[in-house]
Amino acid sequence: MIDLLPPKMDVKVNVKIRLNILAGVLDELTKACGISIESDLRKGIVDRDVIQQIIVSFYDAPKHVCGQIIFDIDWKRFEFLARTDEGKVLYSNIDTSKNLSSQLDKTLYDAVKVYVNRTKRKYKVKKVECSFVYNEKYRKTDAIHDAARKYMGHRESLCDDEIVQDTEFSNEITAAFQGLDGLLNVKFRL
Repeated sequence: MIDLLPPKMDVKVNVKIRLNILAGVLDELTKACGISIESDLRKGIVDRDVIQQIIVSFYDAPKHVCGQIIFDIDWKRFEFLARTDEGKVLYSNIDTSKNLSSQLDKTLYDAVKVYVNRTKRKYKVKKVECSFVYNEKYRKTDAIHDAARKYMGHRESLCDDEIVQDTEFSNEITAAFQGLDGLLNVKFRL
């Protein structure tokens, strides 16, 4: 008898697939914000689970943040999925030559672009910067945190930037990125 089902996948292969899709989506979303962090994503997500959050800040003046988008990775959920992925074929319907974000969650991808364009127009954004929060296990001690920063090629944050709340957008909207099984939450702040 011919087996028409897809072959069972090795869990380690599924982990790599899931990590690469996650990094690809984050690369597209951060580029939509106006920054490129491809090497950070490779080192901090695909190679090791260093990055917990990516914070994209929009500045309309020096040391004055007028908006932020926070991409939050749920590593506990990732570990759970990695343990339960045995035999699953992941993302078989994804065309990796096309935009991953719009294939997995076009609504949220478009919301990021609208937010970025609205923020840039409304506040006359002069600069977009990115910062990272590391996974908790890489922040347990100063020595571990310093080693993680050195590995990533990051410097210690000197951030004392003021975050001003605008009355029209004085709230925070959080959405789960669909298509990634709950691994990524996106938070819009203004």
